[in-house]
Amino acid sequence: MTDTVTSTPAGFFQIGQVNNTTVEDLVSAVNGALTISDEVAAALTAANTATAAAQAAQTASAASVASIASSVTAAAASATSATNSATTATTGATNAATSATSAGTSATAAAASSSTATSEASTATTGASNASTSATAAATSATAAASSATSAATSATSATASATTAAGYAINSGTVTAGGALGLVLTNGTTIAVGGTFATASAAAGYGLNTGTVTGVGKLNLILTNGTTVTAAGLVTPAERGALGGLITSRNGGTPNTQIDISAGYAMDEVAQAGYITSSGVLTINAATTGANGLDSGSLANSTVYHVFVIGKTDGTVAGFMSTSLTPTLPTGYTLRRRIGSVRTDSSAHFLAYVQLGDEFLLAAGIADEAALGVTNSATLLALSVPTGIQVNALFNGEMISDTAATLGLFTSPDQTSTAANTPAGNFQLDVAVALGADAAQLNIRTNTSGQVRFISSIASPHSTLSIVTQGWVDTRGRFA
Repeated sequence: MTDTVTSTPAGFFQIGQVNNTTVEDLVSAVNGALTISDEVAAALTAANTATAAAQAAQTASAASVASIASSVTAAAASATSATNSATTATTGATNAATSATSAGTSATAAAASSSTATSEASTATTGASNASTSATAAATSATAAASSATSAATSATSATASATTAAGYAINSGTVTAGGALGLVLTNGTTIAVGGTFATASAAAGYGLNTGTVTGVGKLNLILTNGTTVTAAGLVTPAERGALGGLITSRNGGTPNTQIDISAGYAMDEVAQAGYITSSGVLTINAATTGANGLDSGSLANSTVYHVFVIGKTDGTVAGFMSTSLTPTLPTGYTLRRRIGSVRTDSSAHFLAYVQLGDEFLLAAGIADEAALGVTNSATLLALSVPTGIQVNALFNGEMISDTAATLGLFTSPDQTSTAANTPAGNFQLDVAVALGADAAQLNIRTNTSGQVRFISSIASPHSTLSIVTQGWVDTRGRFA
C-alpha cells in the first residue's frame, strides 16, 4: 500500500498510513513488554517472600530448637519456591528479551516513524534483564539465609547439650565438675585447687556448696544444699601420707641451750592425715616455757630425749612443740601434729650441739658410749647416744682390740636374727689379724626403740675389748609411715 499525505497547515505533515507489518510488530513488542512487567512483578514478589522468610529464619529464637527447625523448613520451602519462581521469571524474561530484540529489529526498519516505540522496547528489555538478575540474587540470598538458620539451629542444639552436661555443678565460691573435682575459695580469700574427687561423681551432682570445713589443706567435709554431708575422698594419696618438706631443726643462735628453731616448711599430719601443717617462717620453741612453742609440761631434764613437733589448728595457726612423749597432749585448739625430729640433752639439761641435714643429724662432737668393753662370742646389746622411742640408723665408729690373732667382730641390728661372727663366711666388720692388734670401722646400723645395736665377737674368752663413739643418726621422721 502507498502512503498518502494530506495537506495541513504550513510546515506540518500527517502520516495517513504506515506499513501494517511494522505496526503489528510494534504492538507485539509493547504487549511483550507488558508481559515482562508482570513477570518482573511476580519475581519481585517472590524475592520479597524469600527475603521475609530469610529474616524470619535469622531472627528465630535459638532457645526453641523445634521452632527453629520448623522455621528453617519453611524458609527452605519458601527459598525453593522463590528459586522456582525466579527461574520461571528468568525464562520468561529471556523469551521476552528475545521477542523484544526481534521487535527492535523490525522497528529499526521503521526508525523514522517509530523511534519512540524502539526506545520503550529497549527500556523494557533492560528492565526485564535487571528483574531477572534481582530475582536470581534474591533466591541466592534466601538459600544462604536458610543455610545460616540451619547452622544456628545446630549451634543451639550443641549449646543445649553442653549446658546439660555441666548443669547443676557450679557453686558460689568455686566449682564442682561433673567428675567431682573441687576448686574452692576459702573465707580468707585463698584459692585452693583440690586434686581429689568425691567418692562418687553423682555425690555432688546438681548441688552447690552450702557449708563445710577445710581441714588444713587436705580433707574436706561438705554439707550440700540438699542437706547431704559429703566427705571428699582421695584427697590424701599414699605418696602424701608422709609428706615433709623443710622444717629443719637447729639450736637457736641466741639461746642454744634451751631453744630450738624450726625453718619454714610443710608436713602432713601424722595421726589421721587430716591435712598439712604449713609454716611460712621460722618457729622457735622455748623449752623454758610450756604450751604452744614450748614444752608440753615441766622443764628440761638431764640426759633426756625430746621429740620436736610442728602442730596446727584447722584455721591455719602453726606452732612448735616439744615433749618426751611421741603422743603428747596438744595445747587447746590444736588438732594436727607431726614429729620432725628428736634431740637430746646432756647432763646439764642443755641441748646437745648438732647439725641437721635432711634426715641426718650429726653431733658436733662424738660421744664415747663404750670404752674398752670386754666382749665375747655371746651377743650383747649396746645402747648408743641416739634418740629412743623411735628407730633410727646409728652412725658410729667401732674399734676392737684383741690379744688373739684372727679375732672377728660383727655388729647387727636387733631387727636381725643374731648370728655368730663370720657366719656365713664374710659376715663381719672388724678383723684383728694379729695378736694385740686392733681394727676399726665406721658403721651405720639400725637401732631398736631403745637406741641399741648388737655386737658379737668370734672369741669365747674375754680376750677382746670394744670401744664405740657415736657420731649421730639418721631419722626419716615418719616420711615412710
